[in-house]
Amino acid sequence: MRTDKRLGPIFAREIVGDWEPHLEKMTDFWCSVILKSGDYHGRPVPAHMKLNDVTESDFDIWLALFGETASELFIDEIAAVFIERAERIATSLKLAMFFRLRSAASATVE
Repeated sequence: MRTDKRLGPIFAREIVGDWEPHLEKMTDFWCSVILKSGDYHGRPVPAHMKLNDVTESDFDIWLALFGETASELFIDEIAAVFIERAERIATSLKLAMFFRLRSAASATVE
């Protein structure tokens, strides 16, 4: 992520200096997602909502990089589990960040 020309600057701006605390938080997150460990106690939606310059297409970049990394680290079956969960998480975050219902006042009936 850090070397990607689009995502790298976003991560660098949000994670200044020591990456270890963020990496530990991500380890807890993925252990909770995959192993149901309960180690993660954060709130990912509010954390991502504050990233005003993130676009929907950035999630495609992140998913591609995530998939490459998962495939390098794990056998195919395990990588597929991580990738499937990452896709679901990305969908949820995109819905939270970018989907807005039109107000009832501005809705029109056709």
